[in-house]
Amino acid sequence: MFSRHLSYVVSIVAICALFWVACIVQDADARPRTEKPAVGNEKTESKARRRMKKSDGVAAKEISNSLGMRLMLIPAGTFVMGSPESEDGREAGEFQHSVKISRPFYMANTEVTQSQWKRLMNSEPSDARNCGQNCPVERVSWFDAVEFCNRLSLSEKLSPCYLRRGKMVRRMENCNGYRLPTEAEWEYAARAGSTTAIFSGPVEFKGVSNAPALDGAAWYSGNSDAAYEGAADCSGWFERPAPGKRCGPQPVALKLPNAWGLYDMPGNVGEWVQDWYGPYDTKAAVDPQGPAHGEERVWRGGSWVSLARWCRSAARLHYDPNETMHEVGFRVVRTIRD
Repeated sequence: MFSRHLSYVVSIVAICALFWVACIVQDADARPRTEKPAVGNEKTESKARRRMKKSDGVAAKEISNSLGMRLMLIPAGTFVMGSPESEDGREAGEFQHSVKISRPFYMANTEVTQSQWKRLMNSEPSDARNCGQNCPVERVSWFDAVEFCNRLSLSEKLSPCYLRRGKMVRRMENCNGYRLPTEAEWEYAARAGSTTAIFSGPVEFKGVSNAPALDGAAWYSGNSDAAYEGAADCSGWFERPAPGKRCGPQPVALKLPNAWGLYDMPGNVGEWVQDWYGPYDTKAAVDPQGPAHGEERVWRGGSWVSLARWCRSAARLHYDPNETMHEVGFRVVRTIRD
């Protein structure tokens, strides 16, 4: 009798145990599964940094990429492009007109450096190599800048922004990769909400190469003294307040940034932008792309060799896109996609 009762109890226990295990398995399967993040995986971490992270629908204020670039969020908004007739140093072609930038974008907080160029392009085009790897790359054509943007996009598995066949280049509007800013985007970002000659305030010109208000924000012909080998002879430049006899570009991010965290928008090296050069449309515009055709591309910001007036936010310069200059480089942007 005892054996029979014992067998019965054992059977009940076994059944309960099986039921309990089944419940645990079922509960585990019902739980949401999350992948454990890789620890110490630099590739995974760099991909995460490159994403335009959003929280509650708001774009991150800053992202970084595989070359160590920091890209700052530039908000959408409306501004007056060009300069007032009263602005000291104003030149023809700076007609004021209202421009709306309809969507936010990211812009690199510095010009592309020699180090970043070399890592991606495996070349050293700059005249001022002795300035150092943290100095802006120069001696690159507009086409070189476009090629850099496409290669960087592809290296990060992003869609390139340019379709290029020889000298024919078309911008792909729906890309999520890197590109040059439009002329309007560049001036909007350079101003960062300001309405004065440069982001930090008005500029008084005491000579063609003498504008003390630029000293805190820009490297230009009046203050770009350089001691490294290969620096240019600037002993004959007119009205320079600085005593040096040699001048050249300088390491990035040594001057004050503007309100949106961008360095060297005025001065150091000029920056290629997307647009062909041509007269402004006098009407209010939304996301203007510039003329459909042209002979020269626009570059902005002035440079270490520029006269003081060319470093104003509204100043426009232009050059053959096939050619290179020892004073012109570029910086990259990325459009924010929904």
